[in-house]
Amino acid sequence: MLVPPEFRTLFANEELVTALTREPGWGHVQTLAAIGIVLIINKCRNGTEWVFMYDPEVMTDQDVEDMHEFVDRIPRGAELVQVVESSRPHPKIPGSTGFLEFSYFDSTVIGTR
Repeated sequence: MLVPPEFRTLFANEELVTALTREPGWGHVQTLAAIGIVLIINKCRNGTEWVFMYDPEVMTDQDVEDMHEFVDRIPRGAELVQVVESSRPHPKIPGSTGFLEFSYFDSTVIGTR
């Protein structure tokens, strides 16, 4: 029997992933959390990254409503960088057994270091 991977990349813009991993540091990190959703906003001198994570198995009806508010915080011009599926629980999502993670990046929204 095959053991599912802990993290599985479903999509990656390798050029942007490489650029972000070489970034020397983030200036401001903000985390917004509902029960089944987490949105992390990383601001740096090259732009801003939004990391949106959720576990549909533990989402409440209120989370579904909140999801629209969270997604609306991501600028329309932001580029999808990476989609990851995890079989590990997320520490900020109570009761999760895994989660999906979407990373977006916009170089026009510059943060401060």
